[in-house]
Amino acid sequence: MSRLALTLLALSAVAIACSSGASGAKPATAATPAQSSGQSVLTGEEIAASKYPTAYDVVERLRRPWLRKDPTTGADVAVYMDEQNIGGADKLRDLPAVTVAEMDFLLNAAAIRRYGSSVTGSVIIVTRK
Repeated sequence: MSRLALTLLALSAVAIACSSGASGAKPATAATPAQSSGQSVLTGEEIAASKYPTAYDVVERLRRPWLRKDPTTGADVAVYMDEQNIGGADKLRDLPAVTVAEMDFLLNAAAIRRYGSSVTGSVIIVTRK
């Protein structure tokens, strides 16, 4: 091989290594998008600034993936408030957004660690003002 061909081959290998996450960064996966870089929390400031009427509207418009079935179990999301399961995502329609201080999202494994083995899907935790 010529020197030019070897140089191009080496540069290609470096480019492939950099793009495949060799820098130590975790590659994005379908199971974690909602838990990366602030996407697992809806702050009071975000909720207030959204001006949507219900907690469901806020989640639907700002964190839509939270409403999908859990990527691991395929189960529907559950809503917890005051450490109690209050039902599915539709319960968020009953909560005026102005009464919500914060919402957090847990995928199934994290939800099981927090609430026990009865959890079958992801969980949205509502903290009231």
